[in-house]
Amino acid sequence: MKSPSLYSMLLVLFFLSLRAFCNDAAGEYGVGFNLALDYGTASIWYANGTAVDVVKLEGGVAYKQIIRSASAEPYLSAAPAESSRGSLGFMSLQNYLPSWAATETVSHDVEVIRWMLKGLKGATEAYVEEPLTAVRISSSFYVPYHGWLRNTLSESVESLGLRYLGTGRVSADIIQIYGLEDQCRYDGFTTPDQREPDDPPQMYLAIDSSMAGLSVALVEEECGIAESLREFHNTTLGSGIDFSGKREDLIRQLKHLIRPIDRWYPDIGDYKQSVEISALVLLGDYTEDVLLHEGLLEVFGSSYNNLKNESDKRARLHDPSFAGSRAAAMTCQGRLEYELTWEWDEQFHWWAPKKNQSANLKWWWPFERSS
Repeated sequence: MKSPSLYSMLLVLFFLSLRAFCNDAAGEYGVGFNLALDYGTASIWYANGTAVDVVKLEGGVAYKQIIRSASAEPYLSAAPAESSRGSLGFMSLQNYLPSWAATETVSHDVEVIRWMLKGLKGATEAYVEEPLTAVRISSSFYVPYHGWLRNTLSESVESLGLRYLGTGRVSADIIQIYGLEDQCRYDGFTTPDQREPDDPPQMYLAIDSSMAGLSVALVEEECGIAESLREFHNTTLGSGIDFSGKREDLIRQLKHLIRPIDRWYPDIGDYKQSVEISALVLLGDYTEDVLLHEGLLEVFGSSYNNLKNESDKRARLHDPSFAGSRAAAMTCQGRLEYELTWEWDEQFHWWAPKKNQSANLKWWWPFERSS
């Protein structure tokens, strides 16, 4: 058999180097996973603004238990007892083995989450036909920076050989892909009366509806920054659950969510600000739930039809089931592209332009440094 020539070997190495350069590390695309109450999704966001929804995976019993525990108590800094116990039998067996036979096992939470992430990662790599390097995750509830769930997600992602680019809240991350960003003019060389007025703040209602439950957030957006003012996560209001009084319970919780907000300003003091919803964002795989829309009609009255029509237009641009993973993928792509021209400055603990990259720098919101 004739051995390959030096020229052919160099040619192969050349094409392999091109392939390595065109992966997600080069900022050509970003990958996002969304962890919903009972399933996970994976999407890819490309630098040219196009997106691909890769896969939707149903979660197992243990996965659903962990995610529902986290959504029910989103501000806990320690894992709930029910999610930290080994419910799969073999975990509890470790307690009865002699010390020489017992081995140090991976956390049950990490193992369960890793199975879901491994499935999403494998499907995405099969699509792009190359290994991934980084991923960002989104969820419908808040994941505290020093909380047990964030640590679980970080450990699970890194165990798969990926960089963990944080976890965002779907209700806030969607403003970019759905075009909900207000415009603000940052110009330090002109006085306020010389600039065009900024767009006023707006409030929108983000509703993530699935068979397993309902997550609703009242979000305020100003100058491209979104903040959740109020939210609730209810696993009894899911589309797959029915009970007497469900409609009344839904309406009561929605009205409570959009009640006037307590505000305070130096020259005004305390006052009540009425909530005016400018947009309705429907997410999840059961956005057309009849009972949900009956409740929204009861709450919003005559303005419901206009809010629903605008929501339907956004849904045609981005599948509501994959909106969370698309938003995470978009942020991931922006981060990777940003790192091509900016680097972390250890002296100032801030992002600074790389050498010889002062021209044509693309601005991106400074991120925390990944460990």
